[in-house]
Amino acid sequence: MTTNAIIRVHQHGGPECLSLDELPLEPLQPEHLLVEIQAAGVNFFDTQLRSGLYKQPLPLALGNEGAGIVREAGPMPAATPWRTRATTRGLCRRISGTGISSTPCDTLN
Repeated sequence: MTTNAIIRVHQHGGPECLSLDELPLEPLQPEHLLVEIQAAGVNFFDTQLRSGLYKQPLPLALGNEGAGIVREAGPMPAATPWRTRATTRGLCRRISGTGISSTPCDTLN
């Protein structure tokens, strides 16, 4: 997998401001997991971000909660356990949001 489908906001407004973009998939950083998102929550806060009520740099990837399958792991200490399924809450937002086909997430130590 070399590209990622991601829902982003390029300008504030209604649902018509959402766009599906293709972005290159960055190499995994140490202690990151690549999670293929299979379910993502849409929260009221996401609509407020989209509308511009809370200012964030654009373009903005929405989503803060998701569940999926771990497809790849970045370099990790040998003692770091990880499983084949993952849930996310807040771990992925700063990287890319969960309105995405796959996302790198921090592991929990």
